[in-house]
Amino acid sequence: MRSVLDEMRLGFRSLLKRPGFSLFVIATLALGIGANSAVFSLVNAVFLEPLPYADSDRLMILWEDSSHIGFPRNTPAPANFGDWREQNSSFESMAALFGSTFNVTGLGEPLSLEGRNVTRSLFQVLGVEPMLGRVFTREEDEQLADVAIISYGLWQSLLGGDRNAIGRSVEIDGRQTEIVGVMPAGFHFPKPEAEIWRPSGLNAERLTNRRDHFLNVIGRLKSGTSRRQAQSDMEIIARRLGETYPGTNEGIGVVVEPLRDLYVSGLRLGFLVLSAAVGLVLVIACANVANLMLLRAAGRRRELAVRAALGAGSGRILRHLLGESLLLALAGSIAGLFAGLFSFGFLSSLIPPGFVGADRLSIDWKVLSYTLSVAVIAGLAFALAPAWRSRRANLAQILASSGRGGDSGRRRRLQDGLVVAQMAIAVTLLIGAGLFIRTLDRLSGVELGFQPQGLLTMHFDPPRARYADDAVRNAFYRDVVEGVQALPGVESAGLTSILPLTLKGGSVGFLIEGQPEPLPSQRPTAALRFVSPGYLKTMGITLLQGRGLAPRDRLDSPRAAIINRTMAQNWPQGQAVGKRFWIRDVWITVAGVSQDVLQMGLDKPARAEFYMNYQQHKGHGFFIPREMAVRLADEPMEAYESVKAVIRSIDPDLPITRVRPMSEIVDAELAGQRGQTRLLAAFAALALVLAAVGIYGVLSYSVSMRKREIGIRMAMGGRPRDMLAMVGRQALAMAVLGISIGVAVSLLAGRWTSSLLFQVEAYDPLSLGIAVTLLLAIATLASLGPVRRAARVDALHTLRDE
Repeated sequence: MRSVLDEMRLGFRSLLKRPGFSLFVIATLALGIGANSAVFSLVNAVFLEPLPYADSDRLMILWEDSSHIGFPRNTPAPANFGDWREQNSSFESMAALFGSTFNVTGLGEPLSLEGRNVTRSLFQVLGVEPMLGRVFTREEDEQLADVAIISYGLWQSLLGGDRNAIGRSVEIDGRQTEIVGVMPAGFHFPKPEAEIWRPSGLNAERLTNRRDHFLNVIGRLKSGTSRRQAQSDMEIIARRLGETYPGTNEGIGVVVEPLRDLYVSGLRLGFLVLSAAVGLVLVIACANVANLMLLRAAGRRRELAVRAALGAGSGRILRHLLGESLLLALAGSIAGLFAGLFSFGFLSSLIPPGFVGADRLSIDWKVLSYTLSVAVIAGLAFALAPAWRSRRANLAQILASSGRGGDSGRRRRLQDGLVVAQMAIAVTLLIGAGLFIRTLDRLSGVELGFQPQGLLTMHFDPPRARYADDAVRNAFYRDVVEGVQALPGVESAGLTSILPLTLKGGSVGFLIEGQPEPLPSQRPTAALRFVSPGYLKTMGITLLQGRGLAPRDRLDSPRAAIINRTMAQNWPQGQAVGKRFWIRDVWITVAGVSQDVLQMGLDKPARAEFYMNYQQHKGHGFFIPREMAVRLADEPMEAYESVKAVIRSIDPDLPITRVRPMSEIVDAELAGQRGQTRLLAAFAALALVLAAVGIYGVLSYSVSMRKREIGIRMAMGGRPRDMLAMVGRQALAMAVLGISIGVAVSLLAGRWTSSLLFQVEAYDPLSLGIAVTLLLAIATLASLGPVRRAARVDALHTLRDE
């Protein structure tokens, strides 16, 4: 142990003698190790850290597999949930939840709070009990009783943290609701914004419903049961239900996934690409440092030979060199950790919206262990070459020489190989960044089907207690639209049940009059939106055929709908105007055809969709309008207070939330892609800089080692441009070989990364061309200094020194 400490002290003093070299190496490693630590902390928070529930690895989410109608992950129907819960042998408990927001009034400013209707078993499934009070009773759950469980934060802000709040009544959705429980601090499910949990109302009658698919189902596996066993068990149940209820369940399977997939589904490949990219940056950094260490070792060969001649064994010299390398790596890792801390603000934007571990991005023991491991491996990696060289040194030859060993040709080949590897990795990352940038550009320019500029959107939810009557609710909608449209600067206003890009699911099956009725599993589906007559105009959705919705489309008149172009393709030649289709025992006439609107995402094709006048919707339910869009001549947010005043003049107790420009909703769709693109571009830029430093260092070393050769060539009549060409060829050869390897690797990797691209091929010529040109330009710039020094070698002075 003492000898190890002695070597570390000796190494420390040796590094202090060359502060410039040491600081440069530490900075290079800090970039590589810091980037790796930061990305690992992100991967750790999203994929490795357990969810904040007991035995969270046993928590599963269950979907209906309705791939035959385009929904491989569909929300289950209540009856299917009931059968799954009763017939399975893999789960110790199962729960269901649905809903979105609740209006809380009577305690100051009206609030619209995120929440869910849940079965009482949810808290048992998650393994969480209320901090105060209790969960629902079975009777309260089945009867949809006016009781609620609230979050710790809401208990503090709304009820002042009063421990006697249990049993107190609060007005929720227009009804006096008893608070029966308060959850522990930090509990928010299924989103961080969730504040209220109310009974589900899934009684025996509602559990016979197989037509409406709106539940999320969570289950806790029995101890010792694997996900694969549960999947097989549920597939057997699904087949049995398909045989028993062919009209609704034929072709419907079950998918069992870890609960974590609710938040991170579809992100694994993207995070894998980022992890690979940052790993390659570390490889480049280590290659760079290895080259620097080789250069330094070349200058220290006489020193090391003297040590050996004085009795230092090869093992001690090896320990000394490795000790120096580990000291540099540890210093680089410490600096890298501090650099990683500054990146957390940006990295947090890459965490999926609504992820329950979004606040856990930190440097914990896992990140520290990872960083220490990376530091040790990196230190060993870039120390091996110079350490191995020191063992093979010929002491007599070195001591008798002027300092240039006979193995300089082998050393040059090793250094050239390291630079080639750097260039290959750099061009691979540059091509990847180019493909992501091109994808982001294509997504930004995709045809949305509507005009987001100048649109102000907001959410309000008319409570059932006050607006259960259709006439009262419709009068409220009419007064709101007319009042808002009368405001100065407002061009038009419209209502809808769902805004584009905000709810990526939900559909109804339909049949076309005059066409053979398909099997239930092959029935076409379409998304249904109940809107006000002016909604399409407000959103800028073009009407292609027929007429728009009109005030005359009321509950007592024939049902009429505007269908989109994709849905119209179900009719011959798309001629659907005047034709009828059937949903839920109602015949609907196609009044017009509109252009397609992207509802499911910017990278997803438009799906069948139709719009109906909200006046033709009967009853208070999921499809009533809750979203408003206002088209303005000026900046959208400037009109909010005026719009709010109109709504409050009609209903003072109605909360108004999610106030934002429509352009912000569109930008949110690009947030994840934009963050990953920026991160990959940053890695590529860092790789480019490190590769440039590498080629500069190798060429500088090559010129210094070949001064005698260059001097002789110049003395024998060689011209400066010949020296320029000689060194330039070396730079060009390294660059071309590295670029060729990098392009080949990128093309091979395209088969895995193509799913992350949008309207861009993995072999996109523009991305390849820009990456190759940029790297050649950087390599040229990096070689200018060494090349010019080669051309300025003084032959007489060099030969005299020799």
